[in-house]
Amino acid sequence: MGNNRKNTRATISPLQISILYFTTAFGAGILTLPRGVGTIAREDMWLSVILGGLAMGFSLWCAVTLSQRFPTATAIEYHSALLGPIVGQLVTIFYLINMVFLGAAALRSFTGALKLFLFELTPQWSILFVFLGVAAYAGQYGIAPLIRMQQFILFAVSPIAIVLMSLGFLRVETKEFQPFLAGGLMPVLKGIVPSWFAYSGPELITGLLFPFVTQKNQVIKAGLVTVAVLTVIYTTYTVIVQGVLGVEETVVTVYPTIIAYREVNIPDTFVERIDGYGLTIQIALYFLSLANLLYFSAFGCSRLMKLEYSRPVIVLLVPVFYFIAMVPQTIEQLNSYYRLANYVVLAGGLFILPLLLLIAKLRKMGGCL
Repeated sequence: MGNNRKNTRATISPLQISILYFTTAFGAGILTLPRGVGTIAREDMWLSVILGGLAMGFSLWCAVTLSQRFPTATAIEYHSALLGPIVGQLVTIFYLINMVFLGAAALRSFTGALKLFLFELTPQWSILFVFLGVAAYAGQYGIAPLIRMQQFILFAVSPIAIVLMSLGFLRVETKEFQPFLAGGLMPVLKGIVPSWFAYSGPELITGLLFPFVTQKNQVIKAGLVTVAVLTVIYTTYTVIVQGVLGVEETVVTVYPTIIAYREVNIPDTFVERIDGYGLTIQIALYFLSLANLLYFSAFGCSRLMKLEYSRPVIVLLVPVFYFIAMVPQTIEQLNSYYRLANYVVLAGGLFILPLLLLIAKLRKMGGCL
């Protein structure tokens, strides 16, 4: 899989696909997750985040189960086999738009946070191009070097990230979680929708990765374990933000996760701005998410157009990501943009994927294409 014939024979272990799932999902969504969910679910926002994880687990199960029916084909091929060449290609195009739209929306959100909190005098367009340029370079040599880089970065920063995340509990006030289910269960269920943006990604790359994975019977287990880990992390962050800021402040703050950690101080130590340390680590983790989405978008486009190399496509997608990311001009447009991006990827994960799996089962289709 990658940019030449040698890379197309590359294999991915269940551990590596688990890492890819995690790094693809754990991007910019964590910065705005509590605000989006809290606006709807209020004091029960943490419960919506948990249910969002269950919904992603179902979507990922559908994606893997569907791919298991066509173990040697990517989603680009089995879409056409299931739906015919015209409808199948339309679904594939929507599938690729999902990845590009998700990547562009996350890029705008994260670079906006960097400009606001770290690079106040730096134009946002230049920050976007730096991220896109480095991500494009990282994807030029195929999936194997990309995975090795992700393994190194993830294992290097994880211990520090866990410690910093845990420090947030120092300022949590339990009164901010009352009353429980005051608005009933419906707001909690509706809160699943804005939580989807933070989880999305693994269900999109599964159909492109699966033919190259060894021990294919372990992919569902690896995927569900990854979603469980993401759910624990997202729920922990949501609980900390809610416990520190309270519901009212959370829902009106653009980046509540950063602001909540700004409130955390450890007296008589050198640790004064935990939010600065956390955002610095988040730069590395977000870069991995962007690199994955850019690479797999290009790989999917090259398969759709039957190109042997995906390297030129990666370069061509850089301005596409940039211009889509820069479409919103105001805060209102930006919020509408995030909602649209969320609904687009939600439709793909919770409607199209289960529908494709149902069609495959009803038509009893499967095997090599």
